[in-house]
Formats: sequence, structure tokens, C-alpha cells
Amino acid sequence: MNTILLIDDDMIFHEMIKAYLPEHQIISTYSGEEGIEYTKDNCPDLILVDIQMEGIDGYETTRQLRTNDALNDTPIVFISTLNSDEDRMKAYGIGAYDYFSKPFNKTEFESKINQILTYREKINSSKDQLNESYQLFTHIQKNTSLHNHISRFSQLGQHCPDIDTLLMLFFYTVKEIKVNCVLKINDSEGIKLHSNSGKVSKLENEILEYASKLDRIHQFGDQRAIFNWQHSVLLVKNVGDLIDLVPLLLDAFDSAYASIVDRNKLLNNIHHLESTKATIKEDIKGLFSNLSGELSDKLTTLGLISSLDFDEEEQLRNLIDTYYQQINNKLDTLDQSTIEVLNNINALKEVPEELQKILISSQQVNKDVLFFN
Repeated sequence: MNTILLIDDDMIFHEMIKAYLPEHQIISTYSGEEGIEYTKDNCPDLILVDIQMEGIDGYETTRQLRTNDALNDTPIVFISTLNSDEDRMKAYGIGAYDYFSKPFNKTEFESKINQILTYREKINSSKDQLNESYQLFTHIQKNTSLHNHISRFSQLGQHCPDIDTLLMLFFYTVKEIKVNCVLKINDSEGIKLHSNSGKVSKLENEILEYASKLDRIHQFGDQRAIFNWQHSVLLVKNVGDLIDLVPLLLDAFDSAYASIVDRNKLLNNIHHLESTKATIKEDIKGLFSNLSGELSDKLTTLGLISSLDFDEEEQLRNLIDTYYQQINNKLDTLDQSTIEVLNNINALKEVPEELQKILISSQQVNKDVLFFN
């Protein structure tokens, strides 16, 4: 049932309109002021207005009705004994949709009113569909933007040279996607909490300690959620419709975190190997130095020779030096391989230009991130 607001000071005319349009709800008001007051809290489907009334006339009534944004799409139809072209032009000029001259034919009037209401319903339906399409487009656009932020984090995270840089990039990203959170990681120095809100409450700390007993993704309340990942635990305070996107962010964080940890372990192993190898080279050099004298003494002790002259000692020394140099060359080849590995690892630690810009612009974000042991 449609609601029709009738603004007319003739009570008999009200009864006639109710008889003409029994399938609609007729709201009777008897002056322009009364009709305007009604529309402050109500939005009828159609408004019928008489021109000649006590108080403000139909023209002024319509002008004031059109200042109400809620009535922008509400058809206003004039019904009047006035029938001149000038009256019709004036009515149309201030926002009238149609104009009926009294008296009018019941069948024609009923048909025309129903046509107007049907047309309005179609317009409203089209607007609803357009609004739904716009909301869907906005939602898709928002999700695309969020995915882009997470995708960029996933790519740049693999180029972070250390954990601090990774954390700076992480909190820059959560700020972009408007996530308020506390991150817990267990690094080589122990458990640390990182918050982008400037503080971690005692209750939040207790919840993060309890998180290991919860599911991988545990949502509680309207906005809270805990995400348990291999290297990190994230407490999100405003998860909302991001419940399916946060795991993607944590996947990227855990992958980058594991890469940094593994890279650091590899570098430590290489440096230890280098130190050990340097010691071995010095030991080998000393052993070959002693070998010449001991071999000469052994040959004499066994009676194989009485003594070595100068040329024989020189030949023995040269032979030993030759083998020493060959071994040294092999160790140098190993050095070169180690240098290539180090160069490749250092290349991975080079910060891309895009990441450098983010790190510079996120300095304030980094200042707001607190670290708790």
C-alpha cells in the first residue's frame, strides 16, 4: 500500500479522494503548514497539493517541500480549479510532476495516479539496484586495495635485511589497512611484543600468553581475533571483515621472518667456517715448515742417507713447497666459493628503492611501536 499525502483545505474533497483511491493510504492535512510539518518526519510516496488554501498557497507549499532532500524524488501533483497555462507553467517551474484541474474524471485520475506510483516504484527499484552495485563495486575496490597492500608487503618483506626492518614494514602495512593489533614473536633474545597503538595492556599480554591453547584462528567478541602462526601470534582488536585477509598478511610475515632467521644462521655458519679455515691454513703452513726438517732427520736416522747436501735439501724443500702450494690453492678455491655465497646473500639484503621510501615515510610509525621484553 502506497502512502499519499493530500494537502487541501476542503474536507469533502478529502473524502472524495479516499473513495477514488481506496487501495492507497491517504494522509489528510488541511493546510500547507500542516503538510510541511508532516513531511519533517515522514516521506510519502506521492503528494497531492491544492493551490488556493488558507495560509500559504500550494505554490509556496511546494517550494518549501522541495527544500527537503528526503522529498527530492517524491512526485508532487497539483489539483486545482485554476486551469490556465500560466498556472500550469508556474506549478511545473517550482517542481510539480503533474497537474489536474477540478473537476476531473475518476477513472482517468485513478489511472494516472497509479501510473505515477508505478513509475516511482521502478525508479526506486533502479536506484536500489544502482546503490547495491555501487556498494559491491566499493567493496571490490576496497578488497583490491587491501590485497595490493598485502601483496606489496609479501614482495618487499623478502628483501628486509633484518627483523627490525621487517617489523617497520609490517606496522606500516597494518596502518594502511587500518588494523589495530599487537604482534608477539619469539626471537633470539626471547619473547617480544610489538604494538602499533603505543601500549600493550596487562590483559592483552595475558591473552597472548594464553593464545597457544586456542585454535589457529580464534575470533571472540564482535571485533577481536587471535591468529596463531608458526613464528608469530597476532591479536587484532578491529578485525571486522578482514578476518580472511589477515592470514595472508601473517603468511607473508612468517615467510619473511623465517628467511631472515635462516639467512642469519647461514651467515654465522659461513663466518665460523672462515675463521676455522684461516686457522687450518696457518696450521698447515706450520706443519709443512716442520715437515722438511723432520723428514731430513728421519732419513738420516734410518740410515738411508748419511746427510743431505745443500742441493738435496733444496730439492726436498721445493717438493714440499709444491705440495703445500697445491693444497693452498685448493683452499683459495674454497675461499672464492665462500665469497660468491656471501655476495649472493648480501644481494638479498639490498633494500629496494620502494622499501627505502616506505622506511623513510614510516619513521613516525616506528616511533609509535613499543617493544616489550
